[in-house]
Amino acid sequence: MLNTSIHCAGVARPALFHTTRVARDGRVLEIKKEEFEEIVVKAKQPVIVDFYAHWCDPCKVLGPILAKSVAENKKVTMARLNVDEAADVASKYK
Repeated sequence: MLNTSIHCAGVARPALFHTTRVARDGRVLEIKKEEFEEIVVKAKQPVIVDFYAHWCDPCKVLGPILAKSVAENKKVTMARLNVDEAADVASKYK
């Protein structure tokens, strides 16, 4: 199941982390393009994908709102992917 929310967001960094262990418990995962298929495409539970860029002002507003919503719903995980580093993945799934 592929559930995506596409925008180009930048979110405050303290709440984020990077991991190769897939945690589906209301967390926000900072992922790399090599991990996208395993963490998002093959996910058995809903994953919201935040395609963002650090320079994007609207993304700086939307990112924290999405992260807060995910934190309140432990059945969903949010995966954040920087479009500047993974434009090919972002364009493939938009």
